Amino acid sequence: MTHYIPNCAVPLVFESEFEGTPYGMAGTGFLLQSQSGFFFLTAKHGLQLGDHDRLRVPRSFASTELLELGQFGHPTWPEGMEDTDWLDLAAFSVVPVEFGRDGDRHALEPAFLSNTDTRLLLQVGVILTVRGFPAAAPQGGIDFERKRISMQALECDAKFLGLTESQGCYQLQFVATCPIEDFNYMSGSPVFAKLPVKSGGFLYVLVGVLLRASGPDRRGRFVSIEVFKRCIRYYSDPTAHPESPVCKD
Repeated sequence: MTHYIPNCAVPLVFESEFEGTPYGMAGTGFLLQSQSGFFFLTAKHGLQLGDHDRLRVPRSFASTELLELGQFGHPTWPEGMEDTDWLDLAAFSVVPVEFGRDGDRHALEPAFLSNTDTRLLLQVGVILTVRGFPAAAPQGGIDFERKRISMQALECDAKFLGLTESQGCYQLQFVATCPIEDFNYMSGSPVFAKLPVKSGGFLYVLVGVLLRASGPDRRGRFVSIEVFKRCIRYYSDPTAHPESPVCKD
């Protein structure tokens, strides 16, 4: 929980084998810290086969240093299961280093995983904030001729609309003041509950991961961060948490 949106989100940038287009983009991911360590989390559908080996995550937008990614995993379920939206997550373990804003306002800093059940915050009327790197951002995009990538993060507020037909997934609607109508590449963005505090300002609590958003009504869907918590518990001790989806390496 913080009083500001942490600089945790980055665009998904992949190193390419093609000389003319050495890099490509396909969504958003974010740095996350839990009691068991650091993770890089995104929407699974933003990764194609082999992408996890080509993903390049900067430690700071002001340098060429990259995060050292470790194990890759995603939740799975037996074949034939139709309700799969809530399993649309992919995660990397991250080798710990000094994260934060000290001396570098461009440095990546983690969002924190709450110890409490964040689903209790998801009530009608709560305002959410999503931080991501949409392709339609006014200053974002890839200049293939100059071989440069311009990245712009946007923070857009949204109204919480309630549950969906898929377990662990909820619906939101971006407010009209959000400067874009095309939310492509926002998949994998962190979703925060924006909670007013008596002393003024807001408290931001990570509650989910955006899966998709589209259409003139600006509606989107996100999966609860509690699904990822279940994956962490299962990975640490499968026998103690048999109810959790399998975390596949």
